Amino acid sequence: MDQGLNGRASDLFSELVTDEPGNFVAWAGLGKAYDRSGNIMGASEAYRKSLSLKPNQPNVWISFGDFYFRGKSYLQSVSAYQSALQHDPDNAKAHNNLGSAYKEMGKLERAISHFVAATKIDVGYALAYRNAGDVNIRLGNFSEAIEWLRKATEVAPENLFGRYWLGRAYVGAGQPKTAIPHFLNVLTRRPELPQVHHDLGEAYFLTQDYEKAIEHVQTGMRINPTGAKSYVTLSRIYINLGRQRDALAILEKGTEANPSAAAIYIEMGDIHKSGSRHNDALRAYTRAVALEPDLWTGNYKRGVALYYLSQLTQAETALNEASKLNPSAAPLKLFKGLVALAQNRPEEARIFLKEASELEMKNPDIWFHLGQASQRLGDWGEAKDSFEKAYDLNPRKSEVLYGLSEVNKKLGDREKARHYNRLFKDVSQFEEERTVLEKKLSGKPSSTELRRDLAILLEKNGAMEKAMEYLRQAAYLGDEEASAEIDRLEKLIARR
Repeated sequence: MDQGLNGRASDLFSELVTDEPGNFVAWAGLGKAYDRSGNIMGASEAYRKSLSLKPNQPNVWISFGDFYFRGKSYLQSVSAYQSALQHDPDNAKAHNNLGSAYKEMGKLERAISHFVAATKIDVGYALAYRNAGDVNIRLGNFSEAIEWLRKATEVAPENLFGRYWLGRAYVGAGQPKTAIPHFLNVLTRRPELPQVHHDLGEAYFLTQDYEKAIEHVQTGMRINPTGAKSYVTLSRIYINLGRQRDALAILEKGTEANPSAAAIYIEMGDIHKSGSRHNDALRAYTRAVALEPDLWTGNYKRGVALYYLSQLTQAETALNEASKLNPSAAPLKLFKGLVALAQNRPEEARIFLKEASELEMKNPDIWFHLGQASQRLGDWGEAKDSFEKAYDLNPRKSEVLYGLSEVNKKLGDREKARHYNRLFKDVSQFEEERTVLEKKLSGKPSSTELRRDLAILLEKNGAMEKAMEYLRQAAYLGDEEASAEIDRLEKLIARR
């Protein structure tokens, strides 16, 4: 209804309840009319009156819950939806809407249970399937999300939201090639959606199709010039292509278009940090924290920059602030451990690093530094165990190989010590050669020859996927020889 119709409906229902004050249907109608016209107090009172006259009205409880939901009063909306279910336990809409309220409150597991209940009651409820998929994406359960969203697209094949979220689920699951047709399907019918252009560009970026990636991210940016994600993603594409100046320039443009976007300053800080410009990184992270004081990543990254600047007391303060906001973040515990190590508190460092290893068991850096803490404490057996776990996860890290050589020497196993020492020398030489080539490339970001040299070095040392990435960059820059090498390397990878 438009505003005029809502006003006439309010007048009619108001007259009706004046004449028939016990008419619970009229009170419910008045509540809905007031709700649509923006009369908050009137809507609340009318809904309450109707339900006091007859509590067993599941659909009115749902309308009352929707009224609170739109006003972001999620606790009250939960109460209303629960009342609807008390009177009608098999009401699919009440389950779905209750799940939506729990989703907004961050109670994601509870939200899923109600979305699932809604789909069991109504097997054709596409919105409930999409909601279950969306929550699984938020939880990082991408395989489950794909299954729910496939069902959503089966029962409502023309619904664009299901296609879009299914694409997002495939990207999250590490299947960007499979995601691309779903995003294209949406854009065929709705080419003006900036978020879909962005996500399609991101999927092309992950498949190393740089030309299409840039095209779609820039399209999203033109449609929505204030969207922070587009600036961040485009800067990452430029960084991947060795165009650091362009990456920083696009982020500067982003800060002009959206001065309050903390994510842009965090990305800027990350670029400076990767170039060891820690003072510049600190300024960018500090700006992000000023914009969003409750953003744990801003406080955490600020602490990391301070750590690399050897300002350990300030680093500890920033990391503690981040810990208040997200106490279970593994990277945060890792750097709290590193700060403790730098301050010669190895026992405390080991506690933080053990906690980090429990949260992120497949992170070789955590296991390596845990080994360092045990070394400092003279616990050589535990140091060896930690270094071995780091080695199992990444056998080509020189610092891990050196650590294994040292602990085995200390434990009297000289044969193993010599073995790891030989590996250490080989990997160190590879890392040195790679660093030299990467430094040359940073000075000549458009060089296809240097990219091919890096690809040859990486392939020789078993890093096939990274070699392929450099070849695709060279091909994007017009190197025909690289294009031929891509075909050869693709066949080689397929046979592995």
